[in-house]
Amino acid sequence: MLVPYISFQVLGAVLGGFTLEFIFGQFGSPADLGTTKLASGVSPSVGALLKTAGTFVLAMSGFVASLRVHKKPGEASLIGATLFVIILALGPLTNASLNPVRSLGPALASGYLTNLYVYWIGPLAGGLIAGLVFRFFERSRIGQGSRTVCMC
Repeated sequence: MLVPYISFQVLGAVLGGFTLEFIFGQFGSPADLGTTKLASGVSPSVGALLKTAGTFVLAMSGFVASLRVHKKPGEASLIGATLFVIILALGPLTNASLNPVRSLGPALASGYLTNLYVYWIGPLAGGLIAGLVFRFFERSRIGQGSRTVCMC
């Protein structure tokens, strides 16, 4: 299911970006079509670290919510509140895009590819680190009535 999931994510992002270009391209700069940009003064390395940290926190809240919170409204509240705080904290600095393809679609449509790699490296690294950290802690709890999450 990984290949179809990624394929549809990329297809949706690209179609969304070009739809924005088609509808709003005549009204302003092409770089204003939802393209993610680092704030002035934020270097690509700092941006990548911020994206990594933000995605790590969001992924960990998802793991915790799925295994420790036993009611759907509680899971949604935890993940939603976490995302809200991350967007407030990182939005002014990095546009808070924690999904790499969310940045890809508008970047391709606008032609603004500057620092696009930051929006791929940070979220992928943050998600990977969160998965490994959570897997490590879950493995240490095996035998204590815990469930494990497959990170394959």
